[in-house]
Amino acid sequence: MKNQTPQNIEEKSTIWGDIKFSFHLYKQNFKPIFWVSLIRFLAIYSASHALRFVFHQQIYNSMPNMPVMWIEWLLRVPSDLISFGFWGAIVGMAYDIMSSGDGFADLKNSFYYIKKYWFPFVILSLLVNLFIYVIRLVIPWYVSMGEAIILRTFSFFWSLLFVETSAGLVSRHNIRDALKDNFKLLFTCFKRIFKTFGVFYLLFMVGRILLGYYLWYYGNPSSIVHLIVIIVLYTWNVIHGFLGSPMYAFLTIGIYNEELRYKNQEIKNV
Repeated sequence: MKNQTPQNIEEKSTIWGDIKFSFHLYKQNFKPIFWVSLIRFLAIYSASHALRFVFHQQIYNSMPNMPVMWIEWLLRVPSDLISFGFWGAIVGMAYDIMSSGDGFADLKNSFYYIKKYWFPFVILSLLVNLFIYVIRLVIPWYVSMGEAIILRTFSFFWSLLFVETSAGLVSRHNIRDALKDNFKLLFTCFKRIFKTFGVFYLLFMVGRILLGYYLWYYGNPSSIVHLIVIIVLYTWNVIHGFLGSPMYAFLTIGIYNEELRYKNQEIKNV
């Protein structure tokens, strides 16, 4: 990511260069990013636990043959919609930071992005996570843990197909153009996208997924190992929410700006 802030930080377009630069911007804008992430975190967990407390038994009583895990995923849908809306705010802040020229975000702008992009980001996020939702319906009732891991690997490649749509949406302001830019970037720099987000998934996602599968397939609630795994998993989830998600946004915006937006500007200026 090249010179995208006034600090004139020069980073080569390498995987670790992109990640280091994203982390630098995260530290530089820690306060507004932290507060948006905290509001997102509290809203998601409040909605999730409130719905589970109020409706879990009612759904189970009305549909006793429905697997318990399906009920859990059904109750998670509203909290997912909240999460997707706040994800739009985080991407919008990252876009402001990397594209405005001053390298800093304003907390007040995050609420503007929530209001403006909530619905488009919900649609995009449902599209990106479609394969994951399908996996939730079949795991763990119909597949083994090994098969579940294979399916989850396919979901990673599915998400790669739409990884730059968030950046395109805040730049172009509509889903159609965001999708066009996304697929254009896939054709022109798929190798960079694959490597960058492959490393990101290894750092922030793979461990969480494996721990979650371990708890469901092999967990023993009465064992100390089970408790330790739960603590590690929840800690990892918090790290992902407060650090991983913002860095993911910086990575998408950085690649979008460098590989498409700035190059288009250079062509226009020729």
